[in-house]
Amino acid sequence: HRDFVSGLDALIDAQIPIIWTLHNLMPHEPKDPQMEARLRHDIAQRATLIHIMNPKTVELAKGLYELPADKVRLIPHPSYVGVYPNLIEPLEARSRLGIAGNSLSFLFLGGIRPYKGIEQLLDAFDVLSQRRDDVSLAVAGKPGRFPGVDELEARCLSNPRIVSRFESVPADQIQLWMNAADVVVLPHERSLNAGSLHLAYAFGRPVVASRAAVHAAEVDEQCTILFDWDPRGENLLEAMAQADRLANDLARRAAFTLGQAHDMITVSAAFRSIVEEARSIVGSVE
Repeated sequence: HRDFVSGLDALIDAQIPIIWTLHNLMPHEPKDPQMEARLRHDIAQRATLIHIMNPKTVELAKGLYELPADKVRLIPHPSYVGVYPNLIEPLEARSRLGIAGNSLSFLFLGGIRPYKGIEQLLDAFDVLSQRRDDVSLAVAGKPGRFPGVDELEARCLSNPRIVSRFESVPADQIQLWMNAADVVVLPHERSLNAGSLHLAYAFGRPVVASRAAVHAAEVDEQCTILFDWDPRGENLLEAMAQADRLANDLARRAAFTLGQAHDMITVSAAFRSIVEEARSIVGSVE
């Protein structure tokens, strides 16, 4: 902490602007939450400008640390359209992953960590797959180091309707998992900026998401079902049970339309503008 803040002070003394992109309010599994909050407070005080992607960031940070409102600049999360290859047809993707072509296929893709609600997802899918025989689930991503991760992997392996890959997904393989899915599930207990939402939309994939994972301005009910997170996963189960209405071309087109919002060129131009603003702020106090 002390060394990092000293480094920031050295930048300030050298009249170098500091822009802090606030992607997460706090580390996901902090060893010392109080120290982490103090560090973020100190960064906020020293930053020339603070870049946020979620309009609720300032409000959500209260109680942890303060973000000076005059420093905050909102630039939305950029689109992932065109970032990753997208050439594999859905039936081929399902064949390669061993997912039945006629199933309602759910996908969780991303780092596997407790706050993302993996346990609740598996609980909900267990119940749903007992009710109907035409559903499948794919789980792919690198697990973090936390108690119970081995049990989660074992649960996936024990269910023949779950295809899992507990390892990092190479960039050129993201299309495989996305295109094999009808619906992407974001069962997060909490999240500030859900890149997974924008990734799903970029592939034209509708989403079932907890309201803690996304903010309302990012979604459209035509291609999204929202639910209130609960520790037993009951609301997630109910949302997944309604997901048939998302498995159609209309919902996929609506998702892709949202996925095209905030294209990289526009977002990059906006970010360049705050870089220039930060330079002018530092220059004006010379």
